[in-house]
Amino acid sequence: MPSDKLRHDWTASVLVLRPDRQILLLLHGKLGVWLGPGGHIEAGESPDEAALREVMEETGLPVTLLGARDPALDDLRHGVVCLPQPYVLLKERIHDARDPHYHLDHIYCARLAIAEADADALLLGANNVRFVAEHELAALPMFDNFRALIARVFADRALWSALRAASPAPLHQEAHHGEPRLRS
Repeated sequence: MPSDKLRHDWTASVLVLRPDRQILLLLHGKLGVWLGPGGHIEAGESPDEAALREVMEETGLPVTLLGARDPALDDLRHGVVCLPQPYVLLKERIHDARDPHYHLDHIYCARLAIAEADADALLLGANNVRFVAEHELAALPMFDNFRALIARVFADRALWSALRAASPAPLHQEAHHGEPRLRS
């Protein structure tokens, strides 16, 4: 892949899933398309910490990341912690006329860390943030690659089966602790 020497910013995004086969999306104010919550990874922050923070900042919802994590690789004595794996990592060109650059986007899947009824109450009245079922996607403006990613997630049987089988999540999750792998 040729490089054009543009700046590369690290970002984290999240697809929050509900067992009833809905995904949390929000309408991006500047771009006018539906995406998962996400944003830039801040200095001193790991990608998984950024993912959890971005969901909370943009939606008010606490979530638990679903990415595989191998605690056998942790070496706390030397400050080594294995982080949850993102569902996918994308290099996305940002076509900003004033500042063209790339996002290296860690896209995670997550589940709610609160009851669905509590999540619904938090989102009540929000027009730009909502859980969306697969049959609703065609009516929403999205980038083509994001639409393909969402279709892949909806088709990922192992992910949805594991999500339905998962026990209720605690209210908070420390960012360095992940869940077992949910996709094949």
